[in-house]
This record gives sequence, structure tokens and C-alpha cells, in this order.
Amino acid sequence: MKSVNYILGLALLAFIACTPKATEVVEEAPPPPQVATVETNTPCKTFASITTNRDEIETAYVLYRDAYKAGKYDEAFPIWEKAFTAAPAANGKVKYQFEDGIYMYRVKYDTAPESEKEMIVNKIMELYDKKSECFGQDGYNAGRKAFDYYYYFREFADNGKIFDLFKQTLASEGMNTQAFVLNPLTALLVERYFKDEAVSLDEAKGMVSQINSILKKGLASGKNAESWDVVKDYVPAQLEIFEGEKGFYDCAYFKSKYLAEFDANPTDCDVINVALGTLRYGGCGDADEAVARIKAAKAQHCKKATVVAAPTATTSSCARQGYDAYQASDYDAAIEKYSCAIDEVDDSNKKAQYALLICKMYFSFKKNFPKARQWAEKAASYRSGWGEPYIIIGKLYASSGPKCGTGRGFESQTVTWPAIDMFAKAKQVDPSVAAEANRLIGQYSQYMPSYEDIFARQLELGGSFRVGCWINRNTTIRKAP
Repeated sequence: MKSVNYILGLALLAFIACTPKATEVVEEAPPPPQVATVETNTPCKTFASITTNRDEIETAYVLYRDAYKAGKYDEAFPIWEKAFTAAPAANGKVKYQFEDGIYMYRVKYDTAPESEKEMIVNKIMELYDKKSECFGQDGYNAGRKAFDYYYYFREFADNGKIFDLFKQTLASEGMNTQAFVLNPLTALLVERYFKDEAVSLDEAKGMVSQINSILKKGLASGKNAESWDVVKDYVPAQLEIFEGEKGFYDCAYFKSKYLAEFDANPTDCDVINVALGTLRYGGCGDADEAVARIKAAKAQHCKKATVVAAPTATTSSCARQGYDAYQASDYDAAIEKYSCAIDEVDDSNKKAQYALLICKMYFSFKKNFPKARQWAEKAASYRSGWGEPYIIIGKLYASSGPKCGTGRGFESQTVTWPAIDMFAKAKQVDPSVAAEANRLIGQYSQYMPSYEDIFARQLELGGSFRVGCWINRNTTIRKAP
């Protein structure tokens, strides 16, 4: 099974002007010839610059193209190589010879011995460089190189090299950057910032702003709608993690995102607490109209629903500081202090409560799903027979469709399987949460993959399946009712 990013890449390539590598997931037909409308004064050799065997080279272009279209790549390649070497720019207008060559090299790569793979990759990258030399579009071609390295040839380029190529595309193409760049670029930006620590806060903020602007423009343009449809859910889901960086997004961002959910559920205490906490974390003061409105709703509807108990005479010092930090929406400090509080107390129930609170902060405010799961599992380990941690883990999985796929389709739908597993486990260990667990199972069962999607992938109902992405859990294959 290919990675989620690989599947996203194939989906994008289906809509840009190139032919993707054939895989067990998708088989794409060669694209129609690309015709340049303006770049006729190419610095590369054309038919017109051939003095001795022009007819032979023009014929070679026709012959290789016929064989290529028929899928006879072994026959087409040597003819293409001869024609391309003599006149890489062909008639000075068409560009399909570059894409054809790249695709045929990819076919060779799939069956080549390991000792030859790097040479083939270098040939592909040289074709992109030659295309830039002949027809310009250096920024676009840098993005294509980065795309190929990211999805096909990761062992031959590290994240830094790929990321720099994508940055060249952003710098050159700006607001005209095409959709295929955004998914891998966004995933790399998150990794380069949080894991590699190779991107500064200011650079990340600038890139996120630019990516969001490009996405907004692309979606509004009405052009290449299918391409933009592939990225419209994935990109925001990846960038959501920056919400956990204090000061990264402003108050207006958090209001635009979380007020709608509050307005739709103005009496739900979980929604109220998250909305209030996120707006405060985003810098919205208590004098802000939206904050005041949510506080009033909390006072009216959540008098008995407290996220964390107020300190008492017996509360540990770390827990007191954690409570104060939480009330101030300083979640980094709250996480630190409640982690300390777990070590200060002997009561396993208190340990469990503190651990679950940390889980909720990672889930709702820091947007760090792996950390949230880690703390939910700790909470469950401190208190047996408690279903709430498993409910939260299930919600984490169920919320991961856009993070682990395009937001729709098979890859995104498979996250419902481990989610439902967790809801089922929650009511098994704790009958008191059965009603909520059953409601969530009913809610998410309808989003499971269809029987047709399962059958198309040669999978069997009831069989084992490993959901990748950050989840990395084995589950059972089921179909939507």
C-alpha cells in the first residue's frame, strides 16, 4: 500500500499537464501534446536548425510518438532519444517530448536494478533542466522536480533539497503557483518547522500566509476545479497545527474558524469551552464581543461542567499553577505544570484527570494529535474502566480524514475504522459512556468506505487493514451501511 502522500500526489498529477507513473492505484493515459503559444524563439535546437537530416528527425518524432501512445515504451525510447538529442525543442512550439521522456524514464526506473536508479533519476532531472533552458518556466519546473523527488525518488533528495525547490516555485510563480505544489509543500513545511526546526517562525508565517492566499485564489478562479478540489481540505488540515504556536494566528483567524461552530451549538459545553479557549489563546481579550458572548453562554449552560477543578487546600503546587495557566489560556505552561502535577500526587484518579486534561489541550488547542493520543492512553492507564479516553482517541481518528487523505475518498474514509474501534472499546470498558459511543458509531459508520471501493482494491470484508498516516493502527475492513 502506497503512502497517503503518494496517493495525493497521483490524484494531483491526474490534473496537471504531465503523465504520472503507472501504479497499482491509478493508471493514467499519456497526456495530449502541449503547445506553447509564445515561446517560438527557443535557444535549443529545433527542426529548422538541422541542416543534414531534418526529414529523418521529424519522422523519428512521429514514429516514437506513435509507439509511445501505443504503450510500446521499449520501442519508443531509442527513437525518442535519437529525435530528442537532435532537436530537443522539436518545432519550437510543442513540449510533450519532455514529458514523454520523463515518463519513459520512470517506467525504466520501476524495473531497473538499484545500481542504475540514481542515474535514471539524474536523467529525469536533466530533462526538467533542459525544458527550462528551451522554454523557460524555471519556477514551474523546479516544482515538478520537487514533486517527483517527494513522491517517487525520496531516497535521492533530502527534505531540505526538496523544500528549497518548492520555495523556488513559490518565489517565481507567486500567486500563480499551481495546485500540485501545495500538498507536498505544506506537508514539508510542517515537518521542516516542527521536526527539523529548519524554518523560522517568521518564515513559516510568511509561507503559510502565501499558501493560504494561493489556495483561496485557486478555489475562487473556477479553473482546474478538480486539481484545487484535491488540495482544499488537505492543506488547511496540515496548517491547522500552527494554531498551537502562540501568536502564529491572530484573533480574527480564530474567530473566523471557531465562532461558526459555537453559533451552531451555543449550549454545548464542550464547544463553548473550546471556542472560548481558542479565542483567548489567539489573543482575543475579554472585552471582545465574541468572547463576551461565549462567556455568557458558559455562565448560563456550563455551571456544573468544569474542564478542570479549581484548586483546594490539598491541591499540589504544580496543579495550582497549571490551573492558573489554563484559566489564562496559556496552554504551554498548563501542559508543563499538569505534567508536573502527575508526579506530585499519588492518587491515580487525579493522575488520570490531569493526563486527560493535557490530552484535551493537545487536541483542541495545540492540534497535536499524536501527543493527544499519547496522553489519552496515559489517562486510561491510570484509571481502569474509564471510557472517556477512548472516546477522545476515537474522535482524534475520526477527525483525521483531511490529514490522512484529501478529506474524501478511500484514504480519508479508512480513518473511520480505527475510530469506531475506539468507540466500541470505550463502551466495552465503561458502560456509562455507551450512549455517546453508540451515537458516534452511528454517526461515523456512514462515512466508512463503500463495498465498491473495498472490492476495487481487492480487499475483503472482515480482513485486516493497517491505517497509516499518524494513526498507524491495525483495524478490520468494514463497509458503510
